[in-house]
Formats: sequence, structure tokens, C-alpha cells
Amino acid sequence: MLQKNLSQQQKADERKKKNKNESNLEDELGVSDEAEAETELRIAEIAEKEIVGRGLLGAFGPLLVKVVSNSDGSFSSPLLQQCATLALCKFMCVSYTFCEKHLPLLFNAMAKAPTEDSTLRANTIVALGDLAFRFPNAFEPYTPRMYACLRDGSTRVRRHTLMVLTHLILNDMVKVKGQVCEIAMCLEDDESRIRDMSRLLFKELSKRSNNPIYNLLPDMISQLSKMDIAKEAFRRIMAFLLGFIEKDKQNEMLADKICHRFPTCTTISQKADLAFCLAQLKINEKCIKLLNENFKLYKDSLFSDEVTKSFLSIIQKVRKNSKAELKEVLDEFENQITTQNGVGAENEMAGTKAAKAKSRASKRAKRNALKNASNT
Repeated sequence: MLQKNLSQQQKADERKKKNKNESNLEDELGVSDEAEAETELRIAEIAEKEIVGRGLLGAFGPLLVKVVSNSDGSFSSPLLQQCATLALCKFMCVSYTFCEKHLPLLFNAMAKAPTEDSTLRANTIVALGDLAFRFPNAFEPYTPRMYACLRDGSTRVRRHTLMVLTHLILNDMVKVKGQVCEIAMCLEDDESRIRDMSRLLFKELSKRSNNPIYNLLPDMISQLSKMDIAKEAFRRIMAFLLGFIEKDKQNEMLADKICHRFPTCTTISQKADLAFCLAQLKINEKCIKLLNENFKLYKDSLFSDEVTKSFLSIIQKVRKNSKAELKEVLDEFENQITTQNGVGAENEMAGTKAAKAKSRASKRAKRNALKNASNT
């Protein structure tokens, strides 16, 4: 009897060993991975076609769309709109096709929502974060409209938008592009929590090996300079962001890029902003050589005392710790700037006088023409 039990136990152990070997072989051949992939594909197909398509829930899809669109004004209750919009977002999280089709409706519903109804917009923003995670390709074209919510009149909506964008950006679910200047504007928001959150986002970005802030700065400087923003606010924002540029190579390349932006400016105010940004960089000997080489790009803006002041401040900062051989270069550069400032100021004054004289002559000609016409 004992021998029989031992024999059965031995056979059971052999079967386990055989099954284990077969399982290991299947793993090596990728059979289990293939089966898992097939299961995932089947689940995705059910979610795509069955749940909000032909299933029971699918019957409510058209009703939700009708309530949210509210084309005839029959569903104007704020609570009804809030619930229907949130339910529509849940449906969109299930199916890619359903999501892609109704994303425009979702943003239009936010745009049409009454100003005082911040609940609908705030809730929808959070749901949009889920959609961006679930279907990034469908959501990507609408990213600028998401950033635009950072200018919403409601503090609650702005805060929710920044929270969602921060989460998406730091988890690489949304690419950091030029629209990030909207987040830079949040550094001057009236709400302290929004200001702190935007600072935190930029600090986290600066810790990354490629420092995306460096790549974004040239476009951010140009865009923010053209926006309707107070000069003091612009300078506080740029002083904060430029503080993250610590590597010599990045400072040098950024100085060169900023110099090449001068000819594209349309106002002297924009050129003054660029000069201010140059003055915030950690300027070294190579940067001074670059500024000398690019002198022709910004010399026509040196008639402005504000622009000249920024360049002179650069020279003063470098002069403090400069070597003897560099001081001669700095003296020559300073002389170049002050000379051009004087010449430019005279030219600007002469141009202004000529423009005024031309305007007066034109007015006189018009008056004479009217006088002659009345006499005839």
C-alpha cells in the first residue's frame, strides 16, 4: 500500500514537472503573450463596439448628445446640463470612436455654459484629463482649447485646468509645446495656489535631463512680449524662467537666439523686452563675443535708453569678474553701444520731426483744397 502511494505521488510530481516545462516552453515561444494580447484586443473591441454602441448603454448615447447640445433650448436646467455633460464624458472614456466624434460638442458645451456656472466647466476639465490619458491621439488636436481654459474668469476652473495640465505634462501624456506660455501667465495669477502650482511645474520641468524650459524659452519670450500683459509682470515671469538656465552652453545659445529675434520685432517695446531677457542670462566671455558679432541685429534699437540700459548692465556684470584681456573688449563694446545710442537718438528725433512736418503739410494741403473747392 505504501509503495502504491509513493508511486502515485511520483507520477503526480512528474505530471507537474511536465506541465511546468510545457508552460516554460510556451513562455519562450510567446504563446502566453499572444493569448494575453488577443484577450486585450477582444476586450477593447467589446468596449469600442458593444458597450456604448449596440449595448443597453448605447441607447442613452443619442439622448445625452441631445441634452448636452440643447439646440432648441429645451434642456436649460444647470443641474441637468452638468449631469448630462459628465455622463457624456463617461461614455466617451469607453469608446475611441464615440470620444473622437463628440469632443467638439464637449468643448462647445463648455463655451456656451453660463459664466456663473463654473461647476460644469470645472467638472468637464477634470473629465478631459481622463480622456487625454485614455485616447491621447483623439485629444491632441484640442490641446490648445484646453490651455485656453487657463484664462477662464473662474478661479476654480483655472485651478482645475492647471492641475490637470500639470498631471498630464509631468507624466508625458501631453507634449510641452508653445502653449506652455499660458502656464507662464499663471505665474502672475491673482490666486496664490495657482501661482504656486505653476512655479512647481516649471521647477519639475527644469529637473529633467533635457531641461525643456530651455527649448521653449525663445518662443515664450516672443509670445509673451506680444500679449496684453504689463511690462512689470512680463519681466517677473522671464526673470523666474531664465533663472533655470544654468549651463554655459545653453546661456550662449540662448543669447544667440534672442539676438536673432530683434529684426522680427515690430515695436521698440518688444525689443526692450528682448534686451531685458539678455540681461538676465549668465553672460560669460563667449556670450560677449556673440553679442559683438550680432551687433548689427540690434544696433537700430539702441536709440532707446531702456534697451541701452540693459546692454550696459550686461557689461557691468561681466566686468566685475573679468580677466584683464577681456576688459579691453568690454570697453570697446561699451563705447560701441553708447555711441550708437547717441546716433540713434538723434536719428530718431530727426525722423519724428520729419514725420510731424509731413503730417502738418498734409493737413495744410487738405485745408487749401477744401478752401479752393468752396470758392468755386
